[in-house]
Amino acid sequence: MRYVKNAADYGAYTSRKRFFGIFAKYGLPIVFPEPTHSKTGEAGLFNDTQKWKPVRDVLDFEDEGKSIFSREKPLSEKTLERIYAGLIKFVAGGKSAFMVKYNSVNQKTGKYVPPSLDSPCPTVATQGRLALASVAFLSKQFGGAPEGKNISVEEPAGTITTIDHHAFVSYGIIDIKMRMLKIPELKKIMGFPEDYVLIGTQADQKKFIGNAVEVTIARAWCEALCCELEKHLKKEIV
Repeated sequence: MRYVKNAADYGAYTSRKRFFGIFAKYGLPIVFPEPTHSKTGEAGLFNDTQKWKPVRDVLDFEDEGKSIFSREKPLSEKTLERIYAGLIKFVAGGKSAFMVKYNSVNQKTGKYVPPSLDSPCPTVATQGRLALASVAFLSKQFGGAPEGKNISVEEPAGTITTIDHHAFVSYGIIDIKMRMLKIPELKKIMGFPEDYVLIGTQADQKKFIGNAVEVTIARAWCEALCCELEKHLKKEIV
């Protein structure tokens, strides 16, 4: 039997899709694990599923990377276009960070699709082409939730107090930083334990991670097979 399975459906931090096949000796059971997660998290016919895990849970946001404006070697036009697409899709929608993926093009439209931090990470490739971008704003003037401090010019102004804290902010971005994802982050995305040791250069380790089978789905698959084999053996003994 063969199926295409999405690792995110089994609790992984990546939406990596792969072809899986099972070959068994005649008389032995063949089984695939039941999905525990789904894109939206919904009630199924036989069991409920949780919502896909967001990749933001395993990223290090303290490491913001370098400014895209002060690099010794300027970023390519294609990379800048990807960053711009992320700004339009996420920052314009109130987000302060987003992912950048090289060669992430929709097969139907031919357009670049910026990955979201609130969804599983796209497939981790061997070349290490995933990056994290964060944006610094000039709009925060006092404490409190920032999303509640910004209003549209199409809406009434907030209460005017004795302290002048109203301001008109136009494209208020003062810096954009970006960095490639690190080995520990990529390991977590692919389900490897933190103490799992990889050898070689950074490029070698990213290649190993990109070539690996996502651990979460592999574990779920093995557990399902072991459980079914145990039932089979008990029947054989009886």
